[in-house]
Formats: sequence, C-alpha cells, structure tokens
Amino acid sequence: HDTGEVVKTTLDGRSRLNLERPDHPVYESAKYAPTWVAVCEERFGGNGDVWIADGYGSGYVHRYDRAGGYIGSINGEEGRAGAFNCPHAIFLDTRRAEAEIYIADRGNRRIQVYDLEGRYKRHTGGDHLTSPCAFDTWGEFLLVPELFARLTILDGDDRPVARIGDNEAVVKAEGWPNLRPPQVRPGRFNSPHDAAFGPEGDIFLVE
Repeated sequence: HDTGEVVKTTLDGRSRLNLERPDHPVYESAKYAPTWVAVCEERFGGNGDVWIADGYGSGYVHRYDRAGGYIGSINGEEGRAGAFNCPHAIFLDTRRAEAEIYIADRGNRRIQVYDLEGRYKRHTGGDHLTSPCAFDTWGEFLLVPELFARLTILDGDDRPVARIGDNEAVVKAEGWPNLRPPQVRPGRFNSPHDAAFGPEGDIFLVE
C-alpha cells in the first residue's frame, strides 16, 4: 500500500496543504514512497513550485505549483543521462546566476541538473560519487552526504575538494547499515543520509 505523503504545515504543526500522489500512469504498477521535497522559493529566484522526489517508489520527480496543483513529472529520460535510479533528494542550487535544480540520482552514483522548468541541463559526479543522498551549500561549496559511508564536498564547478569520514569498507559488513559498536566507530561514517552547513561552515550530519 502507498503510505507516503507530502504535507505543508505551519511552524506550530497545523496542516495547510496536502500534495496528493499525482494521477500518473507509472502508479498502475509502482508504489508511491517520496523521499524529499524542495520549494523553489521566490526569494532565491524561484517561482514557488514544489518538487517531490519519489525516490523509494516510482523513481520519478513530480512538480506542483505553489497552490498544490500538479504540473508534470520527470524521470531522467528527458536528457542524456538516462532514467533516475532512486532520486533521493532535490535541492534548489543558487550558487550561479540562474538557480538550478540538483537531483541526487543515488542509485546511478551521480547528480542530474535541471532548470526551474524541469528541462535537463547536465549530469555530474559519475566519475567520483558513489551514493549521493542530499545537498547543502555554503558559499561556493556543495555538501554531498553519501550513503556509502562518506561525505563529499564539491567546489563551484562541482569538482571534489574534500572527503570526510571515508569508511566505504563498512558497507560490505554483514547487516549494514544496521550496525553497532565496535563496527561503528567515532570519526568514521556508517551511512550518512543528510547533512547541512551551519552559518560558520560547520557541518551537521545525520546517519
């Protein structure tokens, strides 16, 4: 059964909008299990659209207007990179003159980039990423937590400049990612799922 939903609430928890699963042919056979939502905020050059990644379901990314009206969907086949495989996260990147939508195409070990209208622009990271899960920025730097036990930082041209906590060998451990000490050790990652920069550049990571 489909149990996923996307809800807009006030800061005190009152529901304001429920974005229903779109009436899309893919759901005749696929489940709906969204993993991420991103808003193209007007203050960052966006148009108020809401993008939802159905990362654990159909592998599609759906677009809604600010009032919750369904606009359309993409699945990666629009561009040269090919279909998404677990599009886990979406991020509105404002580092350049024109804002762009970054999609963590985790199962394909890469990032796909679209414009705010959902048109494919490029893909990157296929030669050095293993499992991108999410994004955040601080200045020119893009933070990319990777499920396979590491955190990658990219520069303004999306080239790797640092990796933190690299522990990819743990991925092969029996029972991963549900491990316990001593297999999980301080300073070495197990399965990063999201991360964010603090205002001074500190990194907060959850796994």
